[in-house]
Amino acid sequence: LWTPDGRRIAFRSLQSGVRTVAWQRAEGGAPPELLIREWVSPGSWSPDGRELVVVKDSAIWGLDVTAEPPTLRSLVSFVDQGSGTAYSPEISPDGRWLLFQAGFEMDQIYLEPYPGPGPRLQVSGEAGISPAWNPNGREIFFLAESKAQGRFRMMSVAVTPGANATF
Repeated sequence: LWTPDGRRIAFRSLQSGVRTVAWQRAEGGAPPELLIREWVSPGSWSPDGRELVVVKDSAIWGLDVTAEPPTLRSLVSFVDQGSGTAYSPEISPDGRWLLFQAGFEMDQIYLEPYPGPGPRLQVSGEAGISPAWNPNGREIFFLAESKAQGRFRMMSVAVTPGANATF
């Protein structure tokens, strides 16, 4: 996952049998630098590049890459509400919202203020997967399963950006 400035790429790695997340300068020449010794999946960067949003144990976490060592903080967890999962995190282009997929038996698409706290808003009307922001920050895309046809269709939701986003 490229950093916002395009100078580094973060990735999962297996180093001497230990699962990690590392990053490396794009021009190469130097070995990868360890970010965290945990098996997490990189999802999205904050626009300033200070936080890498990751998925760990079916929850969404923020990894502060400026801390020494980098530290995790919980962003989205469904553990207290049952056996649900949260994943596919993506921070909005303006850095104010966290878009993600979560659910128990059926996944939905949600939006929460970033870096939080704030209310969780459900974006999808039906089951939804694979959320993504339009780079202009004014539209969210996701896939919804058509029960009648047994296939997925692309959905689009217009978003009015700002501190109190509406859609």
